Amino acid sequence: MITKEGYVEIEVLRKHGFSLRRIAAEVGCAVNTVRSHLAQGGQPRHERRKKRESKLSAHETYLRDRQAAAQPQWIPATVLFR
Repeated sequence: MITKEGYVEIEVLRKHGFSLRRIAAEVGCAVNTVRSHLAQGGQPRHERRKKRESKLSAHETYLRDRQAAAQPQWIPATVLFR
């Protein structure tokens, strides 16, 4: 894995006219890693993924209404999903 300094070094060496192979040797990574980094332009950004909808999200209002209708008692999930 390349550190932030490694990414900066890749960009600096490329601006100085070094070849991809030479940059890879200097940084200590594969040529394809250098190539993909230069194609991306900048340091990689790691973002959180969007939460995936659950299978029950389409029925959430019905389930909440059903649970609220039986408020003094507790409804087990096996009965609630009938």
